[in-house]
Amino acid sequence: IPFAEEIAAELDPLWEDGNTHQPKIGWFMGFQFPNMLVDRTAYSHTAQLDGVDRDNPSPVDVGYWEQHIVPRARELAAFSLDHPSVRGVMLDLEMYGFPLWFYTDTCDFGDMAFSLFLSHGNARLTTSQIESARTLTWAGASGAHATDRFEWLMEEGLLGAYFEILSEKAEEIGLRLRGAIHDINPNLIIGFYLLNIERSWFYRGFLRGVSTPQRPVIFLSFNMESHRSLHLLEQDGIYLYHASAALMGKFPLSAYDKVLHDAMINGDGYWLNRVTSLVT
Repeated sequence: IPFAEEIAAELDPLWEDGNTHQPKIGWFMGFQFPNMLVDRTAYSHTAQLDGVDRDNPSPVDVGYWEQHIVPRARELAAFSLDHPSVRGVMLDLEMYGFPLWFYTDTCDFGDMAFSLFLSHGNARLTTSQIESARTLTWAGASGAHATDRFEWLMEEGLLGAYFEILSEKAEEIGLRLRGAIHDINPNLIIGFYLLNIERSWFYRGFLRGVSTPQRPVIFLSFNMESHRSLHLLEQDGIYLYHASAALMGKFPLSAYDKVLHDAMINGDGYWLNRVTSLVT
């Protein structure tokens, strides 16, 4: 965040002091998913039901997570051991610079996701379904693409089972990420940012894997009222503390007390958007 120089000058001593004495401020260190600098031909892509291949990583590409996300989380967890001011790891899930900014239930019908379904769903498929699915395994085979797969799943009544299997894989990814962080520093808080509290298959599974009743994750979004959503999420085994955005730049300074108060009572806390509004 581009702090004004005078704010940065005040924060630097707090950062240094917190690493040698009792921390006065708890810092979160974070990074973005996906990594925009990674070669986009080096991983499996997401395909929506319109048949268009996006170059967003397939959310169930375990190799992508293990190569580009989990190691960075481990680095931050290791850094926190010598820097007690660092209280948590924050992952920005909004996919800037990619065709899709977040995953919805219109995806993923790409190669990796569909192959994952077939490899885990054979017990749910009849012999004839397995045979017909083989023609849809790879994009380009018999003209198959995401639209063909979606229509086949709908015709066979398997769309629910498809999303369930993908969501289970997303939960496994969440478990791996949580384990990678807490194996190094079990006291670190895990947090995420996304525009809204999404309930599509990926986020349901992923957040179920990374959160526990004893260790809810912190979730930052622009949702202003979250109590009902959090109740529904808990029924799915997802545990969050939700912080609403306090839109500082939209209000005069005289209104900040009410803005912050309303953000607090409508959730579990608030985050400032943008903090530079305090000095401009």
